[in-house]
Amino acid sequence: MSDTTSDLPEGSAFDRFKAKAKQVAGDLLDRGDLAAEGSLEEASIERADEAREKLAEAERAETEAEIETRLAENEIEAERLEAELEDQRRREEVERSEARAEAQVEAQADQRERAITQQEAAERSQASREQVEALGERAEAEQDVARLEAEAEAAKANAARLTALDAEEQS
Repeated sequence: MSDTTSDLPEGSAFDRFKAKAKQVAGDLLDRGDLAAEGSLEEASIERADEAREKLAEAERAETEAEIETRLAENEIEAERLEAELEDQRRREEVERSEARAEAQVEAQADQRERAITQQEAAERSQASREQVEALGERAEAEQDVARLEAEAEAAKANAARLTALDAEEQS
């Protein structure tokens, strides 16, 4: 619709001023043709403005009608989707019920399996604790050996110093 407005005169402030100036100049110069031309231009601009307003109004009405149509279509689609969702919910509830029953059976089997696994884990844990204790005792023994070796080295160093001192005193 806005294509038809392109052939209408613009009606800018300058165009209005120009039309008014022609009227005033025509009146002052006593030239009726110039005054009439200004009046015609002003009337033409006013008619073009009115036509643009009517076109804009028609476009708004058309847009509103399109929006109302789309809203009605959307409502119909929403109702259809809601029906589909309700059907889907029912199917999912049936599936959940079946899954719960299946899960109970699996849970019982898993519980038995866990009990066996826990027993095996307890036995492995006990063996691991005994192994850790043995490793701890070995580490303590190695520390004792290292400490005793260090003490022996210190004693040797003291003995060597004492021997050196004795040798100095005798010389």
